[in-house]
Amino acid sequence: MTTLITPPDLDPSTVPETRHAIYRVIQQSLGNIEAHANATTVDVHVAVESGLIRFSITDDGRGSSEEERQLAQSRGSYGIS
Repeated sequence: MTTLITPPDLDPSTVPETRHAIYRVIQQSLGNIEAHANATTVDVHVAVESGLIRFSITDDGRGSSEEERQLAQSRGSYGIS
């Protein structure tokens, strides 16, 4: 299950390019969660705060070990630094 919470003033607070960038980052994150996390729930929260767009994406997935992160980094993956 995926939950998305966005403020009603998101569109008037941003230009189309900003909305597209947010969409692509969230899309990539959801793809990574699907491919790697084994998550059953995902929460996406988007907020407009003091003229800034803030968002968080959380899931109940399995996480990754330090060894997995180092291996991914050695292969050139960005992942979570």
